[in-house]
Amino acid sequence: LKDAGEYVCQVATLQPMEITHVLEILVPPKIVQVSGGGLVEVKRGTKVTLECKATGNPPPVITWTRKNDLVMAGKKSVESTTLTIDETTRHHAGIYVCSADNGVGSPIKKEITLNILYSPEIEVERSWVHGGIGVEAHLVCLVHAYPPADVKWYRSTLRLEPTERHRIESRGSRHQLIFNSVQKEDFANYTCQADNVQGRTRQDVILSGKPHQGVIISPDVAKSRDSYNISWTITSYAAIDEYRLYFRKAPVDSTPSNAIENDPVTSKKSLRKSAAHGFKEWTDIVIQGDESDQEEKSLTHEKSYLIRALEPSTQYEAKLQARNVFGWNQMSDTFRFTTRGMDGISREPTPEAILPEAEMRDLGVKAKDSSIEERASWLLIALTLSLIL
Repeated sequence: LKDAGEYVCQVATLQPMEITHVLEILVPPKIVQVSGGGLVEVKRGTKVTLECKATGNPPPVITWTRKNDLVMAGKKSVESTTLTIDETTRHHAGIYVCSADNGVGSPIKKEITLNILYSPEIEVERSWVHGGIGVEAHLVCLVHAYPPADVKWYRSTLRLEPTERHRIESRGSRHQLIFNSVQKEDFANYTCQADNVQGRTRQDVILSGKPHQGVIISPDVAKSRDSYNISWTITSYAAIDEYRLYFRKAPVDSTPSNAIENDPVTSKKSLRKSAAHGFKEWTDIVIQGDESDQEEKSLTHEKSYLIRALEPSTQYEAKLQARNVFGWNQMSDTFRFTTRGMDGISREPTPEAILPEAEMRDLGVKAKDSSIEERASWLLIALTLSLIL
């Protein structure tokens, strides 16, 4: 580099001549410094700046990329000597690559590993797991933490260790408590607990023999104007002893109601409460389980029931529960269906027709409430009779 500069060539004549040459020394890029010597650790939520210094002639351009991910939201690369993240999350952890290029030789790269320190975060694969007697069951929690967390399983306050009846497996962030052959006494609430130096986190998982939540699978339009064949499916290892079906005329201008509680013992209170708030009381029907299900011990249970004495062109809503030997399941989501009209055509229910105010004025009466409207009707009848007589 010391040799770079201007060189002048002169010719000694009566008229001196000279020419100037500029010598530029091209130097390939060299990265001389990166943040933390290539390893940076910060706590979650803090600001961090990664720096990359390089030399070369001409001065190299610094470009940031990230292995197997975007360097920033929506960006695969960023040109800058520094890379700043204002508020770090665990998703910012990874390997960042600093590349220096000035067109002389090949680009030079160095890696910086960014670790985000944070307390464990737990996601349960399923917070409620259905099990059957003699069937294998998996309770799964996904744990993210740095430093890596120590994961334990508990039943109440009792820490669980591997036994002949259940085993504990961990692979990466996936941690499992596996029951080889579920027994009645295994149905309980279990806790996945994760610890590291940043903190402790717990998540509960329930292993239950009760049926899965039912799903109503019949069409939302009835084939008849005064009846509806409602069908549903429920998953249960144990035989279904009985179903409880609720239905009612759907409240006008409302979303499907979830007023019924899951416990059938208290459901009557909910029914009365919904009726007191202006909704039609639910009709409660008890339906016995199929003997064939009990004999075949099938996992999926399907059943239908014909609801009779319905009104034409009317929307209804329905819910259902199922009980096996372990108890009642969670109430199904509200399902809405519509009966067909008198002409056999299905149509959305409409509010009852009310005589327009303009027409009432033609009769010399303005209707403002139901009592005035009724008096107006009697006045019209009396006027008609007097003209006839």
